Amino acid sequence: MAIMEVFNKGYDRATGIGEMLHTATVRHAMATIRRKAARPVELDLIDGRVVPVLLELTREVSGAWG
Repeated sequence: MAIMEVFNKGYDRATGIGEMLHTATVRHAMATIRRKAARPVELDLIDGRVVPVLLELTREVSGAWG
């Protein structure tokens, strides 16, 4: 099963600098995209399907995460 990386808003794809918050399954990642809580930043072909492998939240999360 593929694991996606979820970054806080403000991830800079050019430099790779950003705050990684957690990892997620494909199912969770797709639900997050459908709710417009995150956007895919990087896609990959896994088992014949195009899936997001890196997500950026649409709003910044601050404070403790866990």
